[in-house]
Formats: sequence, C-alpha cells, structure tokens
Amino acid sequence: MIFKKFVFFSFFLLALAKTFAEPIRIATWNIRCIDQKDSLNGDTWLKRAPEISLLTHFHHFEIIGMQEVDSIQQMMLSNLLPEYKWISGEHHGNPIAYLPSRFEVVNQGTFWYSKDGQSNTKGWDARHPRFCNWAHFLEKNTKKEFFIFNSHWDHKGDTARIESAKLALNKIPDIVKNKTFFFIGDFNSKPNRKALKLLEKGGLFDARTKAKYVYAPKPSFNHYKENNPEDNNLDYIYFLGNVNIIRFGILDNTYRDENRLRFPSDHFPLMIDFEFKNQIIDSITN
Repeated sequence: MIFKKFVFFSFFLLALAKTFAEPIRIATWNIRCIDQKDSLNGDTWLKRAPEISLLTHFHHFEIIGMQEVDSIQQMMLSNLLPEYKWISGEHHGNPIAYLPSRFEVVNQGTFWYSKDGQSNTKGWDARHPRFCNWAHFLEKNTKKEFFIFNSHWDHKGDTARIESAKLALNKIPDIVKNKTFFFIGDFNSKPNRKALKLLEKGGLFDARTKAKYVYAPKPSFNHYKENNPEDNNLDYIYFLGNVNIIRFGILDNTYRDENRLRFPSDHFPLMIDFEFKNQIIDSITN
C-alpha cells in the first residue's frame, strides 16, 4: 500500500513538474554590419562571427533578435548556429533566430517606420529606411503564446525615433490582440529620451526595471572601446503582459586576439529570462 502511494505521488510530482515551464530566455543584439574601417582596425567579421555564435550557444539564447545583419552575415551565422531557424520578414536586417525544438512560429510579419508604411521607405528625418520584424511564438510544452517585435530605429533622426515609437504603439495592439509581447532592439535612444518615454506612457515596461536580478556592469553601446559613458545605453527590452522578469543582463563579454582585448560587436547583447504568471492555474483552466 505504501509502495502504491509512493508511485502515485511520484507520478503526481512528474506531472506537476511538466506544468511548471522552464523560464524562457530571449535576447537582442546589434551585431554590427560588415565595415571596412572595422576590418582595418582588426575587428573583421571573420573574427567576430565565431565569437557571436559562441556566446549565443554559451548563454543559450532561445530567441534572439539581431540588428544590422546583412545577407552574408546571416548565412554565416546560420551555418555556425545550425539548431536555430531564422525569421527575416521582408528584409534581412533585423532577423529573429529561435530554437524550433522549443518554439513554434504561429505567424510573422514586418511593418515599416514611415508615414505611408510602404516597404523600403524612409520616414521623417531618418537617414535610412527602418522597419520592425515580428513573430508570434507558441511555447510547445505549455502552449503559451507571445510575440517578439525586433526593431532598429534610426541613428540620426530624432523625429524619426519619436514617430517610430508612436507608430509601434499604434501597430502592435492590432497584431497581438492582448497577448504578451516583447518590444526589443537597438532604439538609438539614451535613457529618458522622448521616444522611450512615449513607450512607457503607452504602457510598456522596461524589463531592466522589473527584473528580480540585474547584471549590467556596462552600457549596451561599447563603440569597440573598454570605457564608455554610463548612459551609453541604446538597446532595450520592453514588454507588456502577464509575465515575471527573472533576470536582465547586459553581457559584457570580450575575447583575446593577439594579446589584445576585443569585442564581438560595438554593442553588447541584452538578455532576459521570463516566466508566465499563474502557470498551474492557467494550464488547469485550459
């Protein structure tokens, strides 16, 4: 009788463990385009690409939104990260890589940051056309759904960044239909700038301010230099939804090349671990 109770209790614990999903880890990283000046300074893409893939594996980014990725870079990273699938949308610049072993893509799309929203058009005072690639994910174990919106706002146009924030706040609700979403990327905005204030006024939360544990020894933009102003944060993870942010990190990893300290990119990656609230109740209700 005691043995039967033990077996039943063991099965109960196993079922309960499956109900609790492992936290989900997502990241954003401007990996820096291929640039001749970088190569002349020793920061060639052929050196940086293996380091980027190594850190992606080591930190086990389950979903990562990248910026400044051209077709050559994406092809090379695809070969170095064979277990990931890639979502490029209408343009390869802001791809989203994910692990299909854990996630299923329900839907995906692109919207452009411009007045008319037409493909490959510049908006306002932007120097380049800017856009947002997004994906609707399903976590296979818990059947929980969430969205990732991956953006790279203009680096010159202040009006373009402000209008991009307004456009995103207008577009996203129609896409997510009240589901949890994460708005990530290189926003080219230092803390407390108007574009970021608009996101917060619109109801989005900066994951850094909500995380239980924060590791951010350096700002996200390093400019290939070791010492930078403390407010050199240009990259962010915003969110809205029924989730707990467990960890937030700006990962200041470097590597050695000919006895010199180097950076895989001129930006550090940002990552969070999050979990959905009330997972047991939700799964029983469903």
